[in-house]
Amino acid sequence: MTNKKIKKLECLYEEAKFYTNLYYSTDDEDKKRTFVSHFRSPIFDETNVKIFKKPYISLAAYNGDGPITDEHCNGRTNMAKVIFEKIHSGDINNFDEFLQFLIDYGYTIKILRGENTRVKTYLEQNTDKNFIEAYSDLGIVLCDLNGNVVEEPNLLIL
Repeated sequence: MTNKKIKKLECLYEEAKFYTNLYYSTDDEDKKRTFVSHFRSPIFDETNVKIFKKPYISLAAYNGDGPITDEHCNGRTNMAKVIFEKIHSGDINNFDEFLQFLIDYGYTIKILRGENTRVKTYLEQNTDKNFIEAYSDLGIVLCDLNGNVVEEPNLLIL
């Protein structure tokens, strides 16, 4: 990772601490949603490098069945909420712990844009499910970058 990217991620950590303070300083749920919303976009902006990309692709994407996107599997909104919670509780106390959390949970994989839309809708309607369950229920098959189907990908789930 370049020094420039590390600096950007350090700034993201500083933003996370700031938004954590704002988030926990209010009982206003609309404000809390806004703080989460404002922080979720920078997660997307700063996790667009190789270190955050896992070596998985949906079979349909591998076969070139349509436009491909990098999906944040654990969801940027969920990531923002959990980051705030972990900073607030003391589970994340420094930049290295923050970066490791992003690497462990802020990863992306390649899927079709249409699959991404279906997963998003599915998870909005099934809030008790995670993306792996959504893939299974929606018939989305994951494979490695050589097209070999992967039954149980090594991916951490929030």
